[in-house]
Amino acid sequence: MPNYQKKQFFRMETFITFVFVICLVVIVSNTIYGHIYKVVSMPSTPWTRRAIINHMRDQGMKDGAMIYELGSGLGGLCFRLKRAFPKAEVVGYEISFFPYWISRISNVFYGCKLHRKDIFKEDLSKADILVCYLSPYHMDKLREKLEKEMKRPYTLYSQGFPVNAWAEDTVLCPRIALEGKIYVYKRF
Repeated sequence: MPNYQKKQFFRMETFITFVFVICLVVIVSNTIYGHIYKVVSMPSTPWTRRAIINHMRDQGMKDGAMIYELGSGLGGLCFRLKRAFPKAEVVGYEISFFPYWISRISNVFYGCKLHRKDIFKEDLSKADILVCYLSPYHMDKLREKLEKEMKRPYTLYSQGFPVNAWAEDTVLCPRIALEGKIYVYKRF
């Protein structure tokens, strides 16, 4: 085997090892993070996103509406919301390091406001619409926070998990619902 082929093979092997190690670090850190903060990192599906956006359109989205996605992950829903409602201000909150930075890089094409902050320490009172895909543990904490902070009408879309002690106004069932139902709450 010629010498130049050995060098090229070595470089490819090094690159593959590097990519493998990076992927392993991301997977392990996400798993540890998930156990510590009681979260599951699973993005919403296209069918769920479509169901939420179609319901918002049916309800009549006002210009300049403030839409907050709590736990925005890689930004998939935030970006679709901004594309569907360009006059709305779409704000995403994500506390996990890797998904946040991936969404920040992708956000160059969309123009959402993304924050790497804890939603339970942030002021959510300016939101007209809140969208989330949080665990039951976090939904209970969110309910308590919203009952204390929110002084104006808003709509909450909760993917997969209902809010305990609240009666939903609508339940959306996407065609393919890997996350389950979407619970819609209109609070006045």
